[in-house]
Amino acid sequence: MILFKEIEPKADHKMVSNANNLTWLTWSDSFRNDYKHFDTQLRKIKEVDFIYLKKYKDYNYSFSVPLSRIDKSFLHDFWNFAYALYHFNPGEKIIFFSDLIDNKINARLFHFLFALFRSTIIQITKDKMGALYSPLTAGKTESDFPMHCDLYIPKILFNVYESVPKDKSGASAFLRLDDLFEQVFPQVSTLPKSVALRIKELIYTDIRQDNYEEFFSLLYDADNIWSEKLKQVIDKHKFNIKLNKGQGYMLHDRIWMHGRNKTNGGVSPKRLHRIIFNNFYEQGARS
Repeated sequence: MILFKEIEPKADHKMVSNANNLTWLTWSDSFRNDYKHFDTQLRKIKEVDFIYLKKYKDYNYSFSVPLSRIDKSFLHDFWNFAYALYHFNPGEKIIFFSDLIDNKINARLFHFLFALFRSTIIQITKDKMGALYSPLTAGKTESDFPMHCDLYIPKILFNVYESVPKDKSGASAFLRLDDLFEQVFPQVSTLPKSVALRIKELIYTDIRQDNYEEFFSLLYDADNIWSEKLKQVIDKHKFNIKLNKGQGYMLHDRIWMHGRNKTNGGVSPKRLHRIIFNNFYEQGARS
């Protein structure tokens, strides 16, 4: 079953798309045409669950849907879409999306679909941490977010925006990790080689543990003599793109850094939906 189809970028994204050779997708016609069936199941369960995975210490929370509450005939068909997502491979590119939230698949229905994708993928992977649909840290004082990798246990990050400022603030930013190591680090003379090696180790060592806190601290802790310079050089090498409602991106979290430029008015709890998962390629590699 086809889940996505390729589209042309919006007019305001053509320049950055051409400069960075970006690919844009949206829902396939078959997926979009099923929205009435999706909505029927959402009305049946009313709300998705918010769960905690007790075995894990950090970032162990997720929206989810108990599959036992979904019609079996519907699930049988939906599994085809779940397998399509599970077998989707962004590779070394960032894949961009548009019109994933619209007048048919509205934000509430999209929330249900992401939770349902999470629930079906963990059944496919037979791993409770094989997919997470985690809420965003929000607040009126939240603004920019320096370039980082999330370093969740799952490795594929799929972000879709819902409530974003209508101005140009809060653009998403991206930088390849190869560029961080090969172009950025050599320009920061105060960065110890031991720290650079430790950062690589945190990214590439798969130990079924979330390493975000140490990773972020090594890059940006105010006590580090290299952090201010490092951030300046990173900002010079990243590329930016402002994404609007219904738009988003998918990337491999151990290939790309991502961040948020300063946003006006803080960050809404409905700013974005994010599912982090292991696809067929990552699951196969880990197995």
